[in-house]
Amino acid sequence: MSFLQSWILLGLPFLGLPVVIHLIHKRRHRVVEWGAMMFLLQGAQMSRGMQRLRHFLLLLFRTLAVAGLIIGLGRPLAGGWLGGMGGGRPDTVFVLLDRSASMNELVHAGGATKLATGVSRIAEALENSEASRLVCVDSVSLEITELGEASDLLSLPLAQETAAIADLPAMLEVATEYLQRNQAGRAEIWICSDGQSSDWRPEDGRWKLLQEAIVAMPAGVRVNVLNFTESEGEDYSIRVERAERVTTRDANGVRTELVLDLRLRAAPEPIEEGASGSTPVSLPVAIDLGGARSIVQIELANGEGELKGHRMPLDKANGEGWGFVELPTDANAADNRFYFTFGTGDIQETLIVWEDSSVRDVLRFAAEAPSSESTEYIVRDHPITETGDLDLVGASLLLWQGALPQDADALAVEHFLERGGNVIFLPPAEGAQHVFEGCSWGSPVELEEGEESSSPTSWRSEDDLLRNGEDGTPLTVKELRVRQLTPAQGDLTRLAGFASGETLLSRAPTSRGGLYFLSTLPSPAFSNLAIQGVVLVAMVQRGLEAAALAQGSRGQQNAGNLDPLLSAAGYEMQSEVQEEWLLSEQLFHSGVIQSGENLIAINRALDEDRSRGLDEGSLAELMPEVEMSLVTGSAKETGLVEEIWRIFLMLMLLALLGEALLCITESSPALHAKKGAEA
Repeated sequence: MSFLQSWILLGLPFLGLPVVIHLIHKRRHRVVEWGAMMFLLQGAQMSRGMQRLRHFLLLLFRTLAVAGLIIGLGRPLAGGWLGGMGGGRPDTVFVLLDRSASMNELVHAGGATKLATGVSRIAEALENSEASRLVCVDSVSLEITELGEASDLLSLPLAQETAAIADLPAMLEVATEYLQRNQAGRAEIWICSDGQSSDWRPEDGRWKLLQEAIVAMPAGVRVNVLNFTESEGEDYSIRVERAERVTTRDANGVRTELVLDLRLRAAPEPIEEGASGSTPVSLPVAIDLGGARSIVQIELANGEGELKGHRMPLDKANGEGWGFVELPTDANAADNRFYFTFGTGDIQETLIVWEDSSVRDVLRFAAEAPSSESTEYIVRDHPITETGDLDLVGASLLLWQGALPQDADALAVEHFLERGGNVIFLPPAEGAQHVFEGCSWGSPVELEEGEESSSPTSWRSEDDLLRNGEDGTPLTVKELRVRQLTPAQGDLTRLAGFASGETLLSRAPTSRGGLYFLSTLPSPAFSNLAIQGVVLVAMVQRGLEAAALAQGSRGQQNAGNLDPLLSAAGYEMQSEVQEEWLLSEQLFHSGVIQSGENLIAINRALDEDRSRGLDEGSLAELMPEVEMSLVTGSAKETGLVEEIWRIFLMLMLLALLGEALLCITESSPALHAKKGAEA
């Protein structure tokens, strides 16, 4: 048994209160030895045993009443028949299924996956439910499926894992809108998930709105979360970070090769120390190229390993193609294979919205600076006065200099961030009071001249836009000289700043994509960013690279993001198709498709590999005012739980009733007459 309000159990010492009161009551009477009464007391010897039994029962009932009150207020949880007796019966039950790749992990060796186990346990818990409606919402279609009975969950085609990321806030929006539209009575929402932050999106602003909507429902809504945070085996994931067809010429002639960069990761939270973290581990990785299979070894240290610049010979006539890399079987088969294409070329597009044309020219130079020979860099720009209907289709990076976007432009930028795009805002020449995502520009600040005052003294070098190079070489951030800056205001994380406390670069929290604020401009009146161009070019190129990983490139896309990009002619699957896949969901699974002239590899999103699970406290903080039960799923558990505070309330009432009956018996005239006769 567990408790939702365990702190109330601190009141358990009050169980001794009835005992203390009973002892104090006994000591109130002073005993005086009186010889004339000794013979009378011997006559009452037969009734003394019954009196002791009555006193004991009174003490027991009073103690049980206090215990029932304290434990009931602690909101105890229990499974099985006991949980069924103590829980309330809802009118409508919603089941939300997280079908992301991480839910394909096995609960224990040789067992079922997290999703299959969760569906089975929820179906078992709802088997005797008297709800008039049973509704399912899955993370892929976000469509409502009404079920006849709980056992239908087990045969539901939508209860299969995919490679697409989940959006739990969107799923809850579907459920709450349905309940509001149908004016449903008391409702329960069951969520089957593994608590990955990439699926739950804890920084998303929709959680506050969802809480308000659920709390406002008059009949009440309870949310039950079956959270599979534990893992019972080792899990490794493989990813292709680069697949490039290159042609080289040397003394031996012309060679055409495929160059691969591979990244291998262990599970974010290894089960046992040394299993995949502290002790180096070497794993075999199979590379399948046109049916030809080769094996390479990659060593992991501290949970990560990489293989860069691995070359494989290609036929000169083989202009483009596809293949995949694969790991040996482990706890999660969904992240053991990664598809790639080559020879298709890559396009990284930047949109610049500008107020100052000289700033535009510097930003265009930084966005067009080549960092990969196989990538085509496209830059579009619009004056800030001509944005109107902002076109961000195909873009990976938005560089916006001027007043923050408003109205339709703000909505377009929000959707761009949700698709995984990156945005870097630069300040206007003059102050503007516009607000975007809770952030705004402050008043301009002039810095004193001199290296100590105008140069950044701290910046985040381990990750993000100002991270060190692959060889560990730091960027020349300290060589920057800033004369004037306009600090950003809001809930921001500082990435670079000055000794005075002012911030040069900051990042706002987002569910997807990156939202950055650069507080100065690359013009002589503001800074030497244009002259010391290495830092600016690095920020822009890394923003492009991060967005390409999150959104996918022309030859590489995340599962579930492809529908708008396909040609009217449709597509044809090139890789194998599993029998259990629905035709309408093929683009939500890993594989390779041919759409027109485009050869596209579909894989799980990067966040699926590096996202960490949220603990119970973090999940509860998403909607603190909502009645929520959090149940951790594991291999050892066989059922779910219900709140059983009603059972302890009944126990308290029965104990009080028993005490009242004993007190009534003591004060009855018949009992007094009997005592007088015995005396």
